[in-house]
Amino acid sequence: MGFSRTDLIKLLDELAKRLNELEIKGSLQIIGGAAIALKYAERPPTNDIDAEFISTNTSQNELREVV
Repeated sequence: MGFSRTDLIKLLDELAKRLNELEIKGSLQIIGGAAIALKYAERPPTNDIDAEFISTNTSQNELREVV
């Protein structure tokens, strides 16, 4: 099983919704296979989402709980 481009978009939209509800602000960088899958629809699914989120108003522990 893996995450298709459609799956990734849905998951990232849900994450953005949760972060907005909690008023957590910052920047998100998607890397690796997930980034390629988002850019190129014909890529096979990826097994994980490698990302870095830098919050400007919360701790990494709080952020991990949301993710």
